[in-house]
Amino acid sequence: MLPTIRNWRVKLYSGRELEGDERRTMPYMPLYEVYSALKARQKQLEGGDKVHSDCPPELANLTECAEWEFYNGKLDGSITRGHPNGDYEVWKFSEVIKSKQEK
Repeated sequence: MLPTIRNWRVKLYSGRELEGDERRTMPYMPLYEVYSALKARQKQLEGGDKVHSDCPPELANLTECAEWEFYNGKLDGSITRGHPNGDYEVWKFSEVIKSKQEK
């Protein structure tokens, strides 16, 4: 049997977490971060995770449900932004301004 690394903790950033006023980036979530968050939520829904109970039943597919949950503040999540010196900052979805693609 091959060994697994499931129990190992992978540390992506070697520095310290910047909090509060120490953060260097703006509280703005660009489209690529929005897309990655929506894709992650869509994969969760495809894997059997339940849609939020307030989600309107007229939404046709899982992508629309994920977008509705994200833009209506129903998702608890965060994004981590690393800096070249190893420091990093964590922003909750509720703390950032989310950009939305124009259709």
